[in-house]
Amino acid sequence: MPRRRKTPLSKTTIHRVGVFQPLNQSFPSTPNHSSQSLMNQPLVGYLDLLFKSSGFLTDDLDRQFETASITEMDESSCLRNELSYFFLSSLERWKQSGDISYTMVVQFLKLVIVTSQLLLFGSLSSTRISYGERAELSFKHMYLLDWDPQYETLPYPPSTGIYSVYSREQLYSSVGFALREFNATELTSLNGYSFTEAGRSVRVCTAQFEPSAASLSDSDAVKVLQLKALGVRDLIFCAFFSVVCRNLDLVNISKSALIDGDHTKRLLDSRGLSVDFARFQSLSLYFSLNSPPIHHTDWDMSVECFQFDIEITFDNSGQTGQVMVRLQSSVLEILCSAQHSGESGASSIQSFPGVSGTAPVLRRVVHLVVDLMAFNVALVSLGLCIASISHAVRLWKRTRHFFAAHYGMQLTGVFFEFVNPWLFLVLKSDALIIAGSISKLVHNRNILEAYRELSYLLGLGTLLVWISVLRYAEFSSQTHLLLRTIKRSVPGLLRFCACALILYFAFVLSAWVILGPFNVKFRTFTSSLECLFSLINGDDMYVTFSIIDRTKGLGIFLFSRIFLYTFITLFIYAVLNIFVTIIFEAYEDVKDNDDDDKHSPLWHFISQNKPPRLSVETQVDDCGMARANSRCETPEPAAPSALSRQHSPAPPEAPPAATSCARHDDKAECTGHGC
Repeated sequence: MPRRRKTPLSKTTIHRVGVFQPLNQSFPSTPNHSSQSLMNQPLVGYLDLLFKSSGFLTDDLDRQFETASITEMDESSCLRNELSYFFLSSLERWKQSGDISYTMVVQFLKLVIVTSQLLLFGSLSSTRISYGERAELSFKHMYLLDWDPQYETLPYPPSTGIYSVYSREQLYSSVGFALREFNATELTSLNGYSFTEAGRSVRVCTAQFEPSAASLSDSDAVKVLQLKALGVRDLIFCAFFSVVCRNLDLVNISKSALIDGDHTKRLLDSRGLSVDFARFQSLSLYFSLNSPPIHHTDWDMSVECFQFDIEITFDNSGQTGQVMVRLQSSVLEILCSAQHSGESGASSIQSFPGVSGTAPVLRRVVHLVVDLMAFNVALVSLGLCIASISHAVRLWKRTRHFFAAHYGMQLTGVFFEFVNPWLFLVLKSDALIIAGSISKLVHNRNILEAYRELSYLLGLGTLLVWISVLRYAEFSSQTHLLLRTIKRSVPGLLRFCACALILYFAFVLSAWVILGPFNVKFRTFTSSLECLFSLINGDDMYVTFSIIDRTKGLGIFLFSRIFLYTFITLFIYAVLNIFVTIIFEAYEDVKDNDDDDKHSPLWHFISQNKPPRLSVETQVDDCGMARANSRCETPEPAAPSALSRQHSPAPPEAPPAATSCARHDDKAECTGHGC
């Protein structure tokens, strides 16, 4: 073949020679061959069997691959090598060409930073949440009449009943007790709680059922006017109940006014907070306290102060005569220098020896730096991910156009071969980390204000980051066997779960309706759902059986046994075993047939010419992936005439000639057939 010299390359270009396989053994490309001579080629015979099994017709293949020029072969070779390099994993690229994937480096760096951010957030929030829960428990002992430690146990199994009041005397006595104890908090508290700037003010609200504000009777309208005359401004009417609120300043109220239930009732009535027990819905008390400086003994040795907003609710929404009593408190971080401790004046951090005043600043600076790093690395990862998706989509479109233009074949169902679904997982994790970092930066001084939102954003974001890193576990076929097994088993599991869930919900509905009145585990639909799922996973079955005994009736006793025996036998021994079998079969398929997914026309096209083990720069130069450097060219031969095509026999197959592209100091040469 004649040689054509190209534009001289730089003298600093590395000397490399890449030997390509004969291009006439790839997708048929010899110009104007007949279908008979084309079928004599062994590769085309293999393609005939392959595409016939895939639903393609041999006659269509003859027409699709009948003509191709040498320039088309050059384009085919370049696209093939580009696809081969594109589908290499990060580890394979590093092994073959020494190319380090910056995306992989960013992902691992993001993993370290995001995990550090979550650990800092989790340690700080868990410390504060634990402190708030213990403080709330002490408030219950301080402000709830006859509170017992038995009420502090877990909801199930309950060691005692719900903390409630059952008479008017108990209601007013409990309200008076809470007001008296709050008034004496600074004298009785062991922790040194103090009043806020609002002083000893308590906000009392009563809610009573009302049909609507427009349908009030004349007597009700008179009551409303009387309440307004007494100064009750916060009068709210809705379709179900009316709420009346009033602030009580305990400094101006004598201790004798709260000494018992009768005095408390007269005090509330005088302030327009009378209770009509025929329409009584709830009564609530709201007040706030400041904590003393809290000394932490962790790494930063910080000192913090908090404000507790406490709510005590007497709830009669069920209208059963059992008024449930609840105490809830929310924690708000405040500046210790702004805290007051009653008559002793302000207490600041500097009043405690051995405590550094910059300790809280150090903790905030550490959190601020880590949050900024997490935000920046997630933003970089998001940009790289979007760029990867954009490049993959362009290559997918280019490949589809090439197959349609050169082979008349519509390449379908390969979009996710180019656009890796893992990239969408990375997008979601980056979005969550960015949103969580911004929210944490905004609430840096008081994380507890947005604790739930931050926990969802950072927790789910870190979960997705760790899962997305699994795609790089490619040291051998066994290291990412778990992911491929899950991917293979998901369709079968979804089809199986569709039937299993129908059966499961049928049992849940029956258990809720039939067993609910006799067993606390099935009292609500949600609890029934959770109880049956717990039974599948080995929950304490004896307790579930023993709750319904013969005293509930022989019929329900026998039915509960038959029902639960049937459910446990069906789901534990049948459903779960079939579920595990589907996963096991997927594992065996993945283990034995690792390359089953690579028998598509796309992968067969790529496998015709494996990319040489060259550097990324050399591959880019040879295939035109970066158009700055030169590429090998071969002059096109003259096409044979129509007469010669009809009367001349097909020329015998010439032995395949190797093609080589060589670089020297200042020039590029192309030798061989089809360069």
